[in-house]
Amino acid sequence: MEDNLKVLVVDDSKTMLLRASLMLKKNGFIPVTMSEALDVLETIKREKVAVVILDVEMPGITGYQLCDMIKNDDETEDIPVIFFTSRDEYMDRLRGYSLGAQGYLVKDCDEDEFIGTIKKLLSEK
Repeated sequence: MEDNLKVLVVDDSKTMLLRASLMLKKNGFIPVTMSEALDVLETIKREKVAVVILDVEMPGITGYQLCDMIKNDDETEDIPVIFFTSRDEYMDRLRGYSLGAQGYLVKDCDEDEFIGTIKKLLSEK
């Protein structure tokens, strides 16, 4: 796996964006953060991100809707999507995976699980 891969994190919580950014930087990734879901597809294409991490609950559009958009766009469909959310119900996970997400993490996961999931998905590309 090459170093300095960009990872897009979309979350309306500044605290979670900071936490994810710190974990990513510490492990050799370049975080690209967005607190709003507007223009996510354009950002993915422009920044050439390797992985997209989405919160489920955001104002205006849900992470599920964003995942569906990413997976139905010819230019972005192969980019791994991971949900990073406080929602930990079976049906939430099932919905995320059914839309094409390759990972689902609960926000209280530790750094090893967070980074390990990203690295695992990148090694499978």
